Amino acid sequence: RQYSQQIKPIVDQAMIPNDFVMAKGAYGQQLYVIPSLELTVVRNGPAERNTFADVEFLTRLLTGFRR
Repeated sequence: RQYSQQIKPIVDQAMIPNDFVMAKGAYGQQLYVIPSLELTVVRNGPAERNTFADVEFLTRLLTGFRR
């Protein structure tokens, strides 16, 4: 698969399942879908500064979530 330079470091993480889908929108809005975990996360980001880190968030989210 091919990914943008912005997303590739995220999907290259060993913890990310093969069926991971991500969409990034304006002002930090993001969507994460992982069908194998029956997981959908929608994030409405701040309109001002965005200090959100995808890899850190996904690491915390997926740690201990594996089935």
